[in-house]
Amino acid sequence: MLLAGCSSEEPGRALPATSAPGSSSPVAQNALGSFNPCEALTKQDLDRYRVQGPGRTDDPPSGAAAWCRWTGRASDSASMVFGLTVRPQQGLADLTRTVGQLSDGTVNGRPARRLAGETGSSCTVALAVSAGSRVDVSAVGTTEVAEACTVASDLANIIEPKLPPYSG
Repeated sequence: MLLAGCSSEEPGRALPATSAPGSSSPVAQNALGSFNPCEALTKQDLDRYRVQGPGRTDDPPSGAAAWCRWTGRASDSASMVFGLTVRPQQGLADLTRTVGQLSDGTVNGRPARRLAGETGSSCTVALAVSAGSRVDVSAVGTTEVAEACTVASDLANIIEPKLPPYSG
């Protein structure tokens, strides 16, 4: 199971949030500074989702220090975009909602938060690096929310061991 120990589901939508300056530990910031999201997935990982072209880094989301996104195919061959977003100044608590379902849990023992159905068939699994920093794994496509969450969860399990150890 991808997000084990989910304790609650609440309707919601993710909203950009900012943390107070200095809320992320310097160790987490430095470690995330060396994390390159475009190099985090192997060719084999990307081939699994029939990625079309290299990862793109244009138009980063608000609050992101780095990000990379790819276009590929879901299991039903629907077009899907998935990506990794590095947020050194935003922790799990900053992932809030007004639409969709938000749940807390873990990925390989690391604190995580999942937001399903924020916009149509989207899903984000946020992986904590510290109390004030995280890496988001997102999938959006023309598939069902459940398919988007399966892709985001699979990728979160691949990415989690490549992140700096959690310092909460």
